[in-house]
Amino acid sequence: MVTIKTLLKHRADFNSRTDHNHTPFHIAMYDSKKDVVELLTVLIKHGAYVNAIDMDVNSIVYAAVQGRQDTKILDVLIEAGADWKITNNQGQNALMRSNLETF
Repeated sequence: MVTIKTLLKHRADFNSRTDHNHTPFHIAMYDSKKDVVELLTVLIKHGAYVNAIDMDVNSIVYAAVQGRQDTKILDVLIEAGADWKITNNQGQNALMRSNLETF
């Protein structure tokens, strides 16, 4: 969180993209297991777009399900307006992906 707060101090763009069109939200969902709720809250508070999609049209909620994040994270995202119904390039949305993750 220290890094995030430093970036905020210097007005970092939290909607910036990697070469795979990932936002900081996507990266947090795939890679992070600690302090994610706090991180999401900070990103949302500073205007990060909760319905951003990557190059495969995977939404932030889809990435959270795929990254097997805690359901508290899904609550934070959906309460902030994230759409779990966004369908990716394979025709799957977050609910469909969650069914795949249970097997």
